[in-house]
Amino acid sequence: MDDTRRDKDDIPLISEDDGLTYFRSLYSKSSLNPIEQSIMNDLNLFENHKEQFPSLDYLITENEIVIAAKRLQNDKAAFSDRMKNEMIKASLQEMMPAYFKLFNSVLTSGIMPK
Repeated sequence: MDDTRRDKDDIPLISEDDGLTYFRSLYSKSSLNPIEQSIMNDLNLFENHKEQFPSLDYLITENEIVIAAKRLQNDKAAFSDRMKNEMIKASLQEMMPAYFKLFNSVLTSGIMPK
């Protein structure tokens, strides 16, 4: 792939042929290497036994949020969101609808907020 050409933001440009080849390879029926095959076998095994993990198919409950909040340790540095554990604990009752919606949105969509 020729990545010497760049756009105005200095991002390498990909030729149409290289892009097409790449996306075709994603959906090809080519054989998997041994590591990939092992991963696929494990995933298929989990998928076939998912009835053993029914709790993963349900939304997070308010009670689970309360239990998790109570387990948070005090006097710990805030993460990039600048919310200290004490703030979460103190705001739990007032913010429960927001926490409930946030955590379940992340769970169902798989997308973490920025």
